[in-house]
Amino acid sequence: MRKALGHLMMDYLYGILFYLIVGYFVSANRDAMLVLKWNPVNIWLTVSYVLIYPIVMALLPKLRSNRLIMDLIPDRQTKKNFNDGKTYADRYHDAINPTANRYDIAGASGAGEGSSDDILSLILIHLKRAVFIVFSIPMLIVIVIYRIGRYFWRKRQ
Repeated sequence: MRKALGHLMMDYLYGILFYLIVGYFVSANRDAMLVLKWNPVNIWLTVSYVLIYPIVMALLPKLRSNRLIMDLIPDRQTKKNFNDGKTYADRYHDAINPTANRYDIAGASGAGEGSSDDILSLILIHLKRAVFIVFSIPMLIVIVIYRIGRYFWRKRQ
């Protein structure tokens, strides 16, 4: 139960940014004042985000996993340069050497290495969840039709 509640909360947290941004742009006036107007787009978005999206994510838990992993060319090259057969002791010596070491020359001091990959991966996760929110109602219809058809197909055989 705790795990399901955690998944539900994470689904809402990943989708809240998209919901708020699109909800604002759909219902704001031309002078940028937010006046909540219920139009078909706002109703679709609210129903999708509040009701249907968590159901789709519960029915298809594989959609939660992030298969889009960013690996930028400079970070890949830095990792390739440091996998040159040195031992951990040699790498430690290179890292604490007071002269200009290879880590500082390459600009990968350890703390910022791969941070651009993490940011792009996070952006892709939010973009993917935004697409799932928009298309959650048709996705739920397709899932229900598929499962009913599979049930009757198995019952027939």
